[in-house]
Amino acid sequence: MVIRIALVLALTGAAASSEPVFQRDQVDIGQDKKLSHVTINNPYGSVTIQGTKNKQVSIQSDKIAPTSGVLGKLRVAANLVGKGLEIHSVIKGGPEAISAADGSTSVNLRISVPVDTKVSVTTWNGSVTVRDVEAGASVVVNRGNVHLERVLGEVRSRANNGNSTIKDVFGNVSSKTLIGDLELERISGNQVDGFVHRGDIVGHRVVTTRGSFVVHTGNVRIEASAAAGGDIVARSQSGNVTVKVIKRSAIHALAKGKTSLLPQTMETKTRKDGSRLGRSIGEGKPATIAAYAPKGSASIVMSLAVVPLTPLSP
Repeated sequence: MVIRIALVLALTGAAASSEPVFQRDQVDIGQDKKLSHVTINNPYGSVTIQGTKNKQVSIQSDKIAPTSGVLGKLRVAANLVGKGLEIHSVIKGGPEAISAADGSTSVNLRISVPVDTKVSVTTWNGSVTVRDVEAGASVVVNRGNVHLERVLGEVRSRANNGNSTIKDVFGNVSSKTLIGDLELERISGNQVDGFVHRGDIVGHRVVTTRGSFVVHTGNVRIEASAAAGGDIVARSQSGNVTVKVIKRSAIHALAKGKTSLLPQTMETKTRKDGSRLGRSIGEGKPATIAAYAPKGSASIVMSLAVVPLTPLSP
């Protein structure tokens, strides 16, 4: 069953024909069978996704255009394909029919999905927010911010020009940002990887077996814990690196930079040839923590934080 509701308004009154026109559409798509995934492609604005306990998918689209004629060319289509739902915004007559480059024309989507649905989102000129889903999320943004919060399952994100925030995730994480900062908070996954070309990586309470945090131009500040036998590598080609270690196993720490700092409470280890290898603490198979900053400072310090005993979940 599909229910449609539409509202059309001139933003500053009907008399001002040169002012933009706004239209809000609401579409509810009832489902007899479970959806495995929802795919959204919106080149013309932002996307916000909220996981709910409802079985239906609800799509709210806010369209803004300079005239009612241009507004009439904007469409949001939803198609059931196999066990998935595909949602995409289109322009009647093709993108060349209107110009959206100046920001006068946009389509912003707010979508609620069943909580156990995997979501994939792509935008060209708009931010993406995903909250409260339990089957993972994949996000690609050309220009805009990424915000992922309370996600169970694998998370993959890419932002070409914008900041990325990933919080409260229980699952593997892979995030790439070309220009912008990456913030990770309360992450628990076997593999957690973050890459930023120009910007900073900041992390709090990252619990993993293997983690890689790499910045080309910028700083890395990460608070993390690795399982026994695991490893965490933090690297900046032209900035500073600080790793705060949450201890949950034996640790072997390595730091290499123009200036380097390792915890004094650790025992210094040396190679057979007498050169310093790093410092270690604890018994058993260690987790390796490495900080590299060839043009800055590389520091490893101990954190007072405690690793949560139960997994994070939405």
